[in-house]
Amino acid sequence: MPKSKTPRCKNMMYEQQLDHLPGTLDEMKHRIENLGAKRYAYIVHDKDKNEAEHLHAMLSFENARSINAVAKQLGDNPQQLAKWTNKSANNGFAYLIHATNEARAKGKHLYSENEVTANYDYSALMRKIEAQIVKAHKNNSVSVLLDALKDGHITRDDIEERLSGSEYGRYKSQIDNIEAMVLRKKAEDWRKQALADGKTVKVIWIYGEAGTGKSSLAKYYAKKQGQSLYFSGTSRDMFQSYRGERILVMDDLRGGNITYEDLLHITNPFSLDEGVYAPSRYRDKPLACDLIIITAPYDPYVFYRHTVAEGIDGFDQLNRRLSSVVFMDMNHIYLTEYNSKTRDYDIISNTQRSNPFSQINRPTPPNNSLDVYNSMFD
Repeated sequence: MPKSKTPRCKNMMYEQQLDHLPGTLDEMKHRIENLGAKRYAYIVHDKDKNEAEHLHAMLSFENARSINAVAKQLGDNPQQLAKWTNKSANNGFAYLIHATNEARAKGKHLYSENEVTANYDYSALMRKIEAQIVKAHKNNSVSVLLDALKDGHITRDDIEERLSGSEYGRYKSQIDNIEAMVLRKKAEDWRKQALADGKTVKVIWIYGEAGTGKSSLAKYYAKKQGQSLYFSGTSRDMFQSYRGERILVMDDLRGGNITYEDLLHITNPFSLDEGVYAPSRYRDKPLACDLIIITAPYDPYVFYRHTVAEGIDGFDQLNRRLSSVVFMDMNHIYLTEYNSKTRDYDIISNTQRSNPFSQINRPTPPNNSLDVYNSMFD
């Protein structure tokens, strides 16, 4: 079986805890400075809450370099290097001091530029980035805003806040096109990296009656992964606001939310090879999900019976895509497996766990209807 190609890229980020560095900190700094990068910058993050002290280095090469080769020069594992694909290289350099929208949104500590070591004028680069953003804030220059959106310095929400209604209506098509282009590139880069890393997409189906805590369990597990999360809700246009999040929760899935054909497409095990788009009203969205969690009031086979006539698309196509099928009742959570003879899901022995998410164990606040009624007249 041929080996997967070693990922190559021009821009990459190195991260390693100080306790796990292959050698001393000074030795690692020396290795970074001798990689031959066109631009490099590094910093020690020692003020982040609930995080061990670690070294961050942003590397930008003239030509694409093998991640494995760079890791070998650093004396560390390739897993500590990540292809910087989501945004421009400048966004990666700005992240070193947490001067990006994503870092600010997560409440990360803002480091001083003086804590960064670089082979170029790092402060001048930060002034350039700030000037672009300030100019957009002051002048609402649409061209500047669109360029900033493309480069990842601002989000679509930022643009929508800064444009008047008439301006937004005039430029909405351009904003849509740029956002779609950014999402396509983001999904394409994610797919290539996932294939190089040998990753697969995990699909979990959680089912049970109302009140058993399916959504709460999905959120709990998703947040534990520490990646961006998109929670679809039950809208007819489930993916309207999807913007490249790594975890997708399709909550309270029913026959009217999505067709069986679309569900098969989204959970396609070959999506990393081919790419997959989720259906949306105005423009289908390219998915870049490592994890898909589906919650539903019924098991996958019942969903299949509700959405497609037997013989058109077989149930096995969906069943093969599911990494795990979980059943919840008010008191317990179980792992199940499909029984092709009974066409039902059987509970696997010794998988019973207490259910802390149900409405019995997490009762809703009392309904103070009398107080609400009286407040209407007070």
